[in-house]
Amino acid sequence: MWNAAQVFVVQNSYFKMQTVSDAIIQTYGPTTAAGFAFTVMKEPTGNGQHRVLVEAYCGNIFGCGENPWSVVLRFNDYVNPDQG
Repeated sequence: MWNAAQVFVVQNSYFKMQTVSDAIIQTYGPTTAAGFAFTVMKEPTGNGQHRVLVEAYCGNIFGCGENPWSVVLRFNDYVNPDQG
């Protein structure tokens, strides 16, 4: 799941990676560019389990061509293909 999250961000972010670790994936941005920046966090939930939280940011006042919530839904489908 974590590797899939990193691949999604690389393929869908307008910005370069800033931080990649076993707990966070973060890009640079957002700026006024019409593209998405991402923060993905792996949060422990106990008993060796975790959940993956994603935020998609658009800094352009005119939008980025897609609603950030749509990007988050696509992320969830990509990272959890069997949950649909």
